[in-house]
Amino acid sequence: MQQAQINKNLCNHYKEQIQQWITLNEYYEGSLSKYEKVKRFVGKHKWFFVIATTVIAKSYVAYDVIEGWISKIV
Repeated sequence: MQQAQINKNLCNHYKEQIQQWITLNEYYEGSLSKYEKVKRFVGKHKWFFVIATTVIAKSYVAYDVIEGWISKIV
């Protein structure tokens, strides 16, 4: 066999393998319950929830500080 044919066969093998993995992943995700999907989403996006919570907490602290300044002025 020529090297080009070997490379083509190898490429086709990997394409088939990747397609099998995609199919298995789709079956797995389709079998998850709503709770498991939410849990997985939260697990993947923890950083977003941490940042959002931090921003909200800091805004409340800033609000209290500004309110304190205003009450001292008035």
